[in-house]
Amino acid sequence: MLISEERPALLIIDMQNAFLHEQGHLVKLSENNKPYLAIVPNIARLADVARSLKIPVIYLRHAYRRGYIDGGILVHELFPSDKEAGGWLDGTWDTEIFEPLKPKDSDIVIKKNRYSGFFGTDLDQLLRNLGCNTLIITGIHSNVCCDSTARDAVFRDYRVYFVSDATAAADESLHAATLRNIERYFGRVVTTDEVIEHLLRLKGGERGVSKTSPQRKKEGGGQVKKLKHENEERRSS
Repeated sequence: MLISEERPALLIIDMQNAFLHEQGHLVKLSENNKPYLAIVPNIARLADVARSLKIPVIYLRHAYRRGYIDGGILVHELFPSDKEAGGWLDGTWDTEIFEPLKPKDSDIVIKKNRYSGFFGTDLDQLLRNLGCNTLIITGIHSNVCCDSTARDAVFRDYRVYFVSDATAAADESLHAATLRNIERYFGRVVTTDEVIEHLLRLKGGERGVSKTSPQRKKEGGGQVKKLKHENEERRSS
Protein backbone atom coordinates (compact mmCIF):
# COMPACT_ATOMS: atom_id res chain seq x y z
CA MET A 1 0.00 0.00 0.00
CA LEU A 2 1.08 3.62 -0.12
CA ILE A 3 4.39 4.17 1.65
CA SER A 4 6.33 7.24 2.68
CA GLU A 5 8.55 7.24 -0.41
CA GLU A 6 5.56 7.46 -2.72
CA ARG A 7 4.62 10.78 -4.25
CA PRO A 8 1.21 10.21 -5.86
CA ALA A 9 -0.87 11.92 -8.49
CA LEU A 10 -4.53 11.27 -9.17
CA LEU A 11 -5.48 10.56 -12.80
CA ILE A 12 -9.10 11.04 -13.89
CA ILE A 13 -9.52 9.51 -17.32
CA ASP A 14 -12.14 10.35 -19.97
CA MET A 15 -14.98 11.42 -17.67
CA GLN A 16 -16.49 13.48 -20.48
CA ASN A 17 -19.94 14.44 -21.71
CA ALA A 18 -19.65 12.07 -24.67
CA PHE A 19 -19.71 9.11 -22.29
CA LEU A 20 -21.73 10.36 -19.34
CA HIS A 21 -24.30 12.97 -20.35
CA GLU A 22 -27.62 11.90 -21.83
CA GLN A 23 -26.91 14.20 -24.79
CA GLY A 24 -23.39 12.86 -25.29
CA HIS A 25 -22.87 11.41 -28.76
CA LEU A 26 -21.97 7.95 -27.48
CA VAL A 27 -24.93 7.80 -25.12
CA LYS A 28 -27.13 8.73 -28.08
CA LEU A 29 -25.52 5.82 -29.93
CA SER A 30 -26.74 3.51 -27.11
CA GLU A 31 -23.59 3.51 -24.94
CA ASN A 32 -24.52 2.26 -21.46
CA ASN A 33 -23.60 5.20 -19.24
CA LYS A 34 -24.99 3.82 -15.97
CA PRO A 35 -21.68 2.25 -14.80
CA TYR A 36 -19.91 5.52 -15.55
CA LEU A 37 -22.39 7.64 -13.62
CA ALA A 38 -22.10 5.26 -10.66
CA ILE A 39 -18.41 6.05 -10.12
CA VAL A 40 -18.76 9.85 -10.27
CA PRO A 41 -19.23 10.27 -6.47
CA ASN A 42 -16.12 8.22 -5.68
CA ILE A 43 -13.98 10.11 -8.18
CA ALA A 44 -15.26 13.40 -6.77
CA ARG A 45 -14.33 12.30 -3.25
CA LEU A 46 -10.84 11.25 -4.34
CA ALA A 47 -10.31 14.55 -6.16
CA ASP A 48 -11.42 16.57 -3.12
CA VAL A 49 -9.08 14.64 -0.83
CA ALA A 50 -6.17 14.91 -3.27
CA ARG A 51 -6.61 18.66 -3.58
CA SER A 52 -6.80 19.09 0.20
CA LEU A 53 -3.53 17.16 0.54
CA LYS A 54 -1.78 19.07 -2.29
CA ILE A 55 -1.66 15.93 -4.45
CA PRO A 56 -1.79 16.74 -8.19
CA VAL A 57 -5.14 16.05 -9.88
CA ILE A 58 -4.70 15.37 -13.58
CA TYR A 59 -7.55 14.96 -16.06
CA LEU A 60 -7.05 13.12 -19.33
CA ARG A 61 -9.49 14.25 -22.00
CA HIS A 62 -10.01 12.46 -25.31
CA ALA A 63 -10.42 14.74 -28.37
CA TYR A 64 -9.47 15.07 -32.04
CA ARG A 65 -8.60 17.95 -34.33
CA ARG A 66 -11.05 19.19 -36.93
CA GLY A 67 -11.26 16.78 -39.82
CA TYR A 68 -10.03 13.97 -37.55
CA ILE A 69 -6.57 14.36 -39.05
CA ASP A 70 -5.07 12.97 -35.82
CA GLY A 71 -7.64 10.20 -35.43
CA GLY A 72 -5.73 7.44 -37.19
CA ILE A 73 -7.22 3.99 -37.43
CA LEU A 74 -9.23 4.51 -34.24
CA VAL A 75 -11.52 6.89 -36.09
CA HIS A 76 -11.10 5.94 -39.72
CA GLU A 77 -11.22 2.16 -39.36
CA LEU A 78 -12.19 0.91 -35.90
CA PHE A 79 -14.86 3.45 -34.91
CA PRO A 80 -16.02 5.38 -38.02
CA SER A 81 -19.36 5.93 -36.23
CA ASP A 82 -17.61 8.53 -34.05
CA LYS A 83 -16.71 10.54 -37.13
CA GLU A 84 -20.15 10.09 -38.65
CA ALA A 85 -21.71 11.40 -35.43
CA GLY A 86 -19.30 14.33 -35.28
CA GLY A 87 -18.07 13.19 -31.88
CA TRP A 88 -14.83 13.85 -30.01
CA LEU A 89 -14.00 17.11 -31.79
CA ASP A 90 -11.78 19.31 -29.67
CA GLY A 91 -13.43 22.49 -28.50
CA THR A 92 -16.94 21.04 -28.50
CA TRP A 93 -19.22 20.40 -25.51
CA ASP A 94 -19.00 16.66 -26.24
CA THR A 95 -15.35 16.53 -25.15
CA GLU A 96 -15.72 18.67 -22.03
CA ILE A 97 -15.39 17.10 -18.58
CA PHE A 98 -18.76 16.06 -17.10
CA GLU A 99 -20.03 18.97 -14.99
CA PRO A 100 -20.11 17.18 -11.57
CA LEU A 101 -16.38 16.49 -12.02
CA LYS A 102 -15.43 19.84 -13.50
CA PRO A 103 -11.71 20.55 -12.95
CA LYS A 104 -10.63 23.21 -10.49
CA ASP A 105 -8.17 25.95 -11.39
CA SER A 106 -5.41 24.05 -9.62
CA ASP A 107 -5.96 20.89 -11.68
CA ILE A 108 -4.15 19.87 -14.88
CA VAL A 109 -6.06 18.87 -18.03
CA ILE A 110 -4.27 16.98 -20.80
CA LYS A 111 -5.74 16.25 -24.21
CA LYS A 112 -5.07 12.85 -25.74
CA ASN A 113 -6.08 11.17 -28.99
CA ARG A 114 -5.21 7.56 -28.20
CA TYR A 115 -6.13 5.15 -25.43
CA SER A 116 -3.03 5.75 -23.33
CA GLY A 117 -2.63 9.06 -21.55
CA PHE A 118 1.11 8.85 -22.22
CA PHE A 119 0.96 8.49 -25.99
CA GLY A 120 1.78 11.77 -27.76
CA THR A 121 1.24 13.89 -24.63
CA ASP A 122 3.42 15.63 -22.03
CA LEU A 123 2.00 13.57 -19.15
CA ASP A 124 5.31 11.85 -18.37
CA GLN A 125 7.25 15.12 -18.37
CA LEU A 126 4.68 16.82 -16.13
CA LEU A 127 4.67 13.95 -13.65
CA ARG A 128 8.45 13.97 -13.42
CA ASN A 129 8.53 17.76 -13.05
CA LEU A 130 6.00 17.41 -10.22
CA GLY A 131 8.13 14.72 -8.59
CA CYS A 132 5.43 12.07 -8.84
CA ASN A 133 6.30 8.38 -8.88
CA THR A 134 2.91 6.84 -8.13
CA LEU A 135 -0.36 7.03 -10.06
CA ILE A 136 -3.87 6.53 -8.72
CA ILE A 137 -6.00 5.62 -11.73
CA THR A 138 -9.71 6.40 -12.00
CA GLY A 139 -12.19 6.90 -14.84
CA ILE A 140 -13.29 4.98 -17.93
CA HIS A 141 -13.04 2.56 -19.53
CA SER A 142 -11.35 0.20 -17.11
CA ASN A 143 -10.42 -2.17 -19.92
CA VAL A 144 -9.34 0.40 -22.51
CA CYS A 145 -7.96 3.84 -21.63
CA CYS A 146 -7.45 3.17 -17.92
CA ASP A 147 -5.77 -0.15 -18.66
CA SER A 148 -3.62 1.30 -21.46
CA THR A 149 -2.52 4.21 -19.27
CA ALA A 150 -1.73 1.87 -16.36
CA ARG A 151 0.44 -0.34 -18.56
CA ASP A 152 2.33 2.59 -20.02
CA ALA A 153 2.84 3.94 -16.51
CA VAL A 154 4.42 0.70 -15.35
CA PHE A 155 6.65 0.61 -18.43
CA ARG A 156 7.92 4.02 -17.27
CA ASP A 157 8.44 2.75 -13.71
CA TYR A 158 5.51 4.49 -12.04
CA ARG A 159 3.72 2.58 -9.30
CA VAL A 160 0.06 2.01 -10.16
CA TYR A 161 -2.98 1.93 -7.89
CA PHE A 162 -6.11 1.05 -9.85
CA VAL A 163 -9.27 2.06 -8.01
CA SER A 164 -11.85 -0.70 -8.43
CA ASP A 165 -14.92 1.37 -7.49
CA ALA A 166 -13.75 4.54 -9.28
CA THR A 167 -13.19 2.89 -12.66
CA ALA A 168 -15.81 1.29 -14.87
CA ALA A 169 -16.53 -0.41 -18.16
CA ALA A 170 -19.82 -0.76 -20.02
CA ASP A 171 -19.61 -4.50 -19.43
CA GLU A 172 -19.05 -5.65 -15.84
CA SER A 173 -17.25 -8.81 -17.00
CA LEU A 174 -14.66 -6.68 -18.82
CA HIS A 175 -14.21 -4.54 -15.72
CA ALA A 176 -13.68 -7.59 -13.52
CA ALA A 177 -11.23 -9.16 -15.98
CA THR A 178 -9.23 -5.92 -16.09
CA LEU A 179 -9.01 -5.78 -12.31
CA ARG A 180 -7.69 -9.33 -12.20
CA ASN A 181 -5.11 -8.59 -14.89
CA ILE A 182 -3.94 -5.34 -13.30
CA GLU A 183 -3.62 -6.97 -9.90
CA ARG A 184 -1.55 -9.82 -11.25
CA TYR A 185 0.78 -7.99 -13.64
CA PHE A 186 0.69 -4.20 -13.41
CA GLY A 187 -0.16 -2.83 -9.99
CA ARG A 188 -2.50 -2.96 -7.05
CA VAL A 189 -6.28 -2.91 -7.06
CA VAL A 190 -7.75 -0.83 -4.24
CA THR A 191 -11.06 0.74 -3.25
CA THR A 192 -11.83 4.43 -2.86
CA ASP A 193 -11.97 4.17 0.91
CA GLU A 194 -8.65 2.32 1.00
CA VAL A 195 -6.98 5.00 -1.12
CA ILE A 196 -8.34 7.83 1.01
CA GLU A 197 -7.31 6.13 4.25
CA HIS A 198 -3.77 5.62 3.06
CA LEU A 199 -3.42 9.06 1.48
CA LEU A 200 -4.42 10.61 4.79
CA ARG A 201 -1.93 8.41 6.60
CA LEU A 202 0.74 9.23 4.02
CA LYS A 203 0.16 12.97 4.35
CA GLY A 204 -0.21 13.05 8.11
CA GLY A 205 -3.58 12.27 9.61
CA GLU A 206 -7.34 12.36 9.29
CA ARG A 207 -8.99 15.50 7.88
CA GLY A 208 -12.65 14.76 8.35
CA VAL A 209 -13.14 13.05 5.01
CA SER A 210 -16.50 11.30 4.64
CA LYS A 211 -16.62 7.64 3.74
CA THR A 212 -18.97 5.56 1.68
CA SER A 213 -21.68 3.55 3.37
CA PRO A 214 -20.50 0.50 5.38
CA GLN A 215 -22.29 -1.77 2.92
CA ARG A 216 -20.60 -0.25 -0.13
CA LYS A 217 -17.22 -0.34 1.60
CA LYS A 218 -17.80 -3.99 2.50
CA GLU A 219 -18.71 -4.85 -1.08
CA GLY A 220 -15.71 -2.97 -2.54
CA GLY A 221 -13.26 -4.44 -0.06
CA GLY A 222 -14.67 -7.89 -0.62
CA GLN A 223 -14.13 -7.60 -4.36
CA VAL A 224 -10.48 -6.68 -3.91
CA LYS A 225 -9.90 -9.45 -1.37
CA LYS A 226 -11.47 -11.94 -3.75
CA LEU A 227 -9.22 -10.79 -6.58
CA LYS A 228 -6.13 -10.99 -4.38
CA HIS A 229 -7.10 -14.52 -3.30
CA GLU A 230 -7.57 -15.57 -6.93
CA ASN A 231 -4.19 -14.10 -7.88
CA GLU A 232 -2.43 -15.90 -5.03
CA GLU A 233 -3.94 -19.17 -6.19
CA ARG A 234 -2.79 -18.55 -9.78
CA ARG A 235 0.73 -17.65 -8.74
CA SER A 236 1.04 -20.76 -6.58
CA SER A 237 -0.29 -23.05 -9.34
